[in-house]
Amino acid sequence: MGAQVVDHVMGAFGPHRLLYGSNWPIVDLCQEGYDGSIGVLQSYLSELSPTEIDQVVGGAAGRIYAGS
Repeated sequence: MGAQVVDHVMGAFGPHRLLYGSNWPIVDLCQEGYDGSIGVLQSYLSELSPTEIDQVVGGAAGRIYAGS
């Protein structure tokens, strides 16, 4: 289920509008549990470009919290 959610939000919003959060709401609903959800994210990120990874794991949050 986690991979389906990541696929959906990435397609809907793109990496420039996503930010990583270890407590993302779907983690409680995933059959994979917390550890599995991290595995899903790591697997998904491995398919992205370095620029896209930077956006998801910090770039988007930096822009949001900086008020840009």
